[in-house]
Amino acid sequence: MKRITIISIICLALASCDLLDIDQNTKVTTGTAWSTENSAKANVTGMYYRMRSAFSQGFIYWGEYRNGLWGPGRVIGSHEPFTTCYTSTLNASNDMANWADIYTTINQANLVITHLPDVTFASQSEKNEALAGAYYVRAFCYYWIARIWGDAPLELIPYESIESNQYSSRSSVADVFAQVEADISSARGLMPITATSKTTASYASVEMLTADYYLWKYKLRDGSANDLEVAATAVANVLGASGYDLESNFASVFTSDSNSEVIFKWPYIKDEYEGGYPYDYLYNSTNIPVEYHENPVPIYTSRQQWVNITVEYAEYLYSVPTDTRAATSYGYLETINKGWVNKFPGHMIESARVLDSDINAYRFADAIFFDAEIKLAQNDISGARNTLNRIAKRAYGVDNYYARLSSADDVKNAIVAERKKEFVGEGRLWWDFIRLGVIFDECSWLQGRENAKNILLWPVHNSSLNSNPNIKQTDGY
Repeated sequence: MKRITIISIICLALASCDLLDIDQNTKVTTGTAWSTENSAKANVTGMYYRMRSAFSQGFIYWGEYRNGLWGPGRVIGSHEPFTTCYTSTLNASNDMANWADIYTTINQANLVITHLPDVTFASQSEKNEALAGAYYVRAFCYYWIARIWGDAPLELIPYESIESNQYSSRSSVADVFAQVEADISSARGLMPITATSKTTASYASVEMLTADYYLWKYKLRDGSANDLEVAATAVANVLGASGYDLESNFASVFTSDSNSEVIFKWPYIKDEYEGGYPYDYLYNSTNIPVEYHENPVPIYTSRQQWVNITVEYAEYLYSVPTDTRAATSYGYLETINKGWVNKFPGHMIESARVLDSDINAYRFADAIFFDAEIKLAQNDISGARNTLNRIAKRAYGVDNYYARLSSADDVKNAIVAERKKEFVGEGRLWWDFIRLGVIFDECSWLQGRENAKNILLWPVHNSSLNSNPNIKQTDGY
């Protein structure tokens, strides 16, 4: 049971404001917030706190709900914020079209990048790790922003004392990606190889972001062979790092706080920060006969099941009887014809469910899949096949499961299939399908809409449009 309490954070990042919809009468000053090592560390902690909050819902909305595998809950049916998402009929009033929380996180990272270099630390290595973490967080946020909205404001100077009427406009997506690349380079240059935290940036998590970004660049940004090689090197660094491996038991990845597979996660902690998007998968006690409460249906009385994977996807997960991931990914009770995403169970404490399951942004399985995809891009069919067999071995308990794969198309199809079974509800598959070039095949809601303007992007939220005259709506919305 987790009992950690995050340090109380002084608000320096305009937590209640969209950084691009600033109340121009608001004034935020630094005071003594950067006068000591401890105060600087508190601000670094606050940066990660804000990052967790920014992605507590968005991670799944932006990274998965539009991929064609999701639909309404089994009880209450359609609900507009979800429906417009999974049908790709997005509009500017959808709460998740609002980039405010991500920019709040970026502002905190900007504060760290600006002020931390002037703070004296007892350990230079700890100072480097903290500063590398800020570059990692900013790179991570802008990487997501560029993929979600395309063109976007590029904020690199922290808001501390706001007295002007200047408003940001959207920079080109090329400039945003260029900043991601620059920040990744800074993070890699500073991060000590000895940094192994799973809840803050580490050597392995920086290398994972590097691989993720450069593979995306190679596939979708007219990248070069050198970009692919950077991705390959970064993945090799993770695969060769000590302390990381696939868990032999797939379920333990989601039920054990300390396991070798997690590389970077957002911690959810009882009485400190609970919930996140998994509470939308659970049933209210009134929806399930009492004899099945927690036997086996997980109950969360203050929510309703707003969203669920499609019936077809659930059947797909169970299509291979020996797949040990199926039950962990998706629970189903035929007696009452109810199913639920089962990866984030939380804990039952005194007959009440505590939603304290951590959300994994990167895990070791990601590195293995990236490695297979990179090898495939390098036309190393046997290498890609052998790498994918590591995933299949845990899933099916069979050596050399994919021995018969002989063509690039066969390997790509197998990568897509295994990703769909491995990462249910983990905020990855939307990006995977785009990167692998199958999004219009996998998502029925997008079929025939390939030429629709910016169909894979999100609109900008009304709050930004209404308060900032320099922000223009995404073309096509």
